Amino acid sequence: FIPNSFILTTCCNDYLLKETTKAHIDLWLRAGNNGIAIAIEHQGYSKFGEIKASVGYGRLFGQKVGVTIKFHYLGTHADHYEFLHSVTFDVSAFFAATKKLFFGFEIYNPARLKYNFTSTEIIPMKFALWSQFKYSDKLIFSLLIFKQLPGNFNIAASAHYAPLNYFAF
Repeated sequence: FIPNSFILTTCCNDYLLKETTKAHIDLWLRAGNNGIAIAIEHQGYSKFGEIKASVGYGRLFGQKVGVTIKFHYLGTHADHYEFLHSVTFDVSAFFAATKKLFFGFEIYNPARLKYNFTSTEIIPMKFALWSQFKYSDKLIFSLLIFKQLPGNFNIAASAHYAPLNYFAF
């Protein structure tokens, strides 16, 4: 569970193509054992893109277990096509095995909701298992295993390094 309130912004561009630009802003507000998350994300550019706006609630139970539920508004825009609107949600939980080792899971769109509300195309359901090891205050190692239905299993490993301390309140 996130120990402090924070705001985070990111922008990523893969392969130096404007079509792959992804911008993201997160706001996390913590009060006692409760937290509220608000996020806005856009992937793409002016002629085609996907927008995701999310709001969620998280609760910490004791010192080791936390659960969250997030609701997402999804929008897809493309030149000369109708703007598509959808909503879905995800549920997740985590377990702190030690002060440095964490495990969690997430299920995205467990109700199998559809794109554009009346479409026959279902928003993909995703399952994710993850673990994180906090090597130090500045270095975290992560492992993510996820499956999208339909789709294959995927595995991702990463290291997150923060050379500066974050501003937190």
